[in-house]
Amino acid sequence: MPITKATASSIAPAAKGDLVVGSATNDASVLSVGTNTHVLTADSSTTTGLKWAAVSAPAFNGAQVKKSAAQSAGASVVTTITFDQENYDTNSYHDNASNNSRLTVPTTGYYRFTINTGMANYPVGVNEFFQIRLLKNGTQVQGTLSQYQASFDALATASDYFEFAYYNEVAQSLNGTFSVQFLGV
Repeated sequence: MPITKATASSIAPAAKGDLVVGSATNDASVLSVGTNTHVLTADSSTTTGLKWAAVSAPAFNGAQVKKSAAQSAGASVVTTITFDQENYDTNSYHDNASNNSRLTVPTTGYYRFTINTGMANYPVGVNEFFQIRLLKNGTQVQGTLSQYQASFDALATASDYFEFAYYNEVAQSLNGTFSVQFLGV
């Protein structure tokens, strides 16, 4: 029998927070209040199709890659940095051997990219002018920054790839890390 105003009012919830719900046999039923901080969740395996459940925290989704040895960057040229080691990679963002300059996003959404660079041999007394660049599918998408660390947020479509590029007026040996974190849709 479908739940009507008359059938719903004939059921007396026993406690604060009880809900009147339909059951698998199309009868009215009472779903008792859940535990504090739990949320009402659809669950087709229960008689009412509903249950109270703890909120599950989303799993971390990201990667951080690094270099095993310094990479040479020539004077006054833009150098795309390669990475041959992973500190972590939860979702196949990176391949140490193939296209190892890239972090490729697995799903469409917003991402945060963080770049940390270290220069092994910056000459003393030279005016420091260098730039960090974030490239999306080979094209610069974020402005150039004269910092050793930078963080960029970007909207990406599944299979877009991002790279970290470096420019300096002086030849340099570079180390560093490049990381990505999925922020959501």
